[in-house]
Amino acid sequence: MIRNLVSNNFEICSVLKSGSSSSQLLEMAWQEIMKLNHDDFLIICSGTNDLAINKTTLVFQNILNMVTKNNHTNNILVNIPYRYDMADTNTVNDGTEKFNKRLEKLTKISPHASFLKTEQNRKLYTRHGLHYNRLGKQYLFHQIGLMVYSLLEQKTTCPRSVGWNKPDVSDDKPPNRATTQNRTLPVARSTDF
Repeated sequence: MIRNLVSNNFEICSVLKSGSSSSQLLEMAWQEIMKLNHDDFLIICSGTNDLAINKTTLVFQNILNMVTKNNHTNNILVNIPYRYDMADTNTVNDGTEKFNKRLEKLTKISPHASFLKTEQNRKLYTRHGLHYNRLGKQYLFHQIGLMVYSLLEQKTTCPRSVGWNKPDVSDDKPPNRATTQNRTLPVARSTDF
């Protein structure tokens, strides 16, 4: 799906395992991750299964390790989506919201990491509410593509050089500064002190 959104200039490699934890994904992907360089993008979309069994510290530590060890590449952290398969009062969704805030803070202190916050719209999920449906996947891939292109644009945009005009200092007169205000001299009063 993502191949349709990006040009043939990109090579796409993915590591997926349904029902896996962030530790398992990291272990499976580590060899591929180490091949990445500063021109590549690592998109991390993991943690839903860990948060469901209340392992927030473990999943955050795994993602933190991935980001800090991969400072040679561009990291995009995708927020963990809302779980529509659980009641609104469920603590998993509260934990997910707090976890996403932690991820966003992590990207603020890591110059090579960016945070992608996806829309929490029920219409983007399957009937059971855990996974994205076809429209949700297209939306996610589109958001990832936009993020990658915007980051590439930031990297290639160079600052413009502005010429410096050296002022003519041959005259010893101060520059003529015209003003439209009426100037009056301050008056010293004896009651002021």
